[in-house]
Amino acid sequence: MKKAEKYRSKMGISEALPAVMLTAGVFAQVFFKSGSLVIWLSGMQFASQIFSYLRLWYCITPEKRLLIKNGWFFFLDIDVKDIISVAPSRVRVDSPAMAVDGFEISYSRNKKVHVTPRKANEFVRSLLAANPDIVLVKMEKYNIAEPNLS
Repeated sequence: MKKAEKYRSKMGISEALPAVMLTAGVFAQVFFKSGSLVIWLSGMQFASQIFSYLRLWYCITPEKRLLIKNGWFFFLDIDVKDIISVAPSRVRVDSPAMAVDGFEISYSRNKKVHVTPRKANEFVRSLLAANPDIVLVKMEKYNIAEPNLS
């Protein structure tokens, strides 16, 4: 049986740093002006934010499912057969992605998710190997060859 392929997300410093700094600033403000419960809650929120940044990954299972996991809060399970297209994207609306430049995966009926795998070419090749019917939109710059389906 084929092993699951796991891909870490790339993290754009321009996206992660402001969120971490804002959270740290709130934590520092609360630390110097309030009681211990508020300090503890702020610290937990800060730790949760860092954990989410460090624990974002994408996995393509032998059962041909794309799993997207981000920290404790976000989990998405997509059947690769339901993926319609993959296109480069720089939009992060309602997305667990940690960088701006990534891919928009369209699946099922008008559902989309933005992903930012570190090894973009390998990730897209793995999706194509699991579902050769996926349409690649404007992917010339990624130089992705058709997968070897033998």
